[in-house]
Amino acid sequence: MKETLRMKPFQEATVQRVAISPYTSKDSLRIPTGIVLSFPNLRYNIDPDSTLLNDASTFNGNRWLSHRAGFDTSKFQFASTAGDVFDWSGGLHAWPGRFMADVTIKLILICLVTRYEMKLPEGGKERPTESRRFMDLTPDTSMEILVKSLQGQVS
Repeated sequence: MKETLRMKPFQEATVQRVAISPYTSKDSLRIPTGIVLSFPNLRYNIDPDSTLLNDASTFNGNRWLSHRAGFDTSKFQFASTAGDVFDWSGGLHAWPGRFMADVTIKLILICLVTRYEMKLPEGGKERPTESRRFMDLTPDTSMEILVKSLQGQVS
């Protein structure tokens, strides 16, 4: 789930903030009142120069297993926040609902995988393309998916 969120986040940019007073950074960057700031999460996640990940542009479902094998095992969990992970925002502004979202997504995935067989129709695309509306990324909901219930089968 963490690797999928890294490659296909909910939004292109996260940590949206509005400057309520003028601010000048240590390197003289001036931010006037009313400016909306955000972090380009999607671009950062797949840019090999901005992350500590090897081969950042490629999906690797086991990527975070190897990171969790180290000293700080809680840092690389799905709902964890860190200085280089902005999916759930960070610091004092980290989204408190991320833990509930974590459990809910896992339960939905368990239900889908154990109760249904899904596939694309013959000759279908490899995967749905994203639809972009403002900063939101959503799958193409007009794409047909074949779903077969596994009810009655022993699993």
